[in-house]
Amino acid sequence: MICPHCGGCIHDPKLEPFYSLAEAVRLIPLSYSALVSHLSYHKAEFPAVYFDSVKIEARNKRTHQRIRLLTASEIKRLRTHYLNGPGKHRVV
Repeated sequence: MICPHCGGCIHDPKLEPFYSLAEAVRLIPLSYSALVSHLSYHKAEFPAVYFDSVKIEARNKRTHQRIRLLTASEIKRLRTHYLNGPGKHRVV
């Protein structure tokens, strides 16, 4: 949301924060490739959300890159699963 008075960004507490996979591997004890394979195997449980970033490399050349995102609750579920095991449910 944008503030109508100052034009700054307002954090909406109803919105859940998103994290890229590079940030998620710092929070979950997995390698990047293991996280990608887990997410592709469990597609129904973790639906894909992408952010399309545009990089301007040269004067008339633009490159689009899709970045996979995870919500904070998805990271919490993955972290709980890998730290405690699949049978134990404890909030971390």
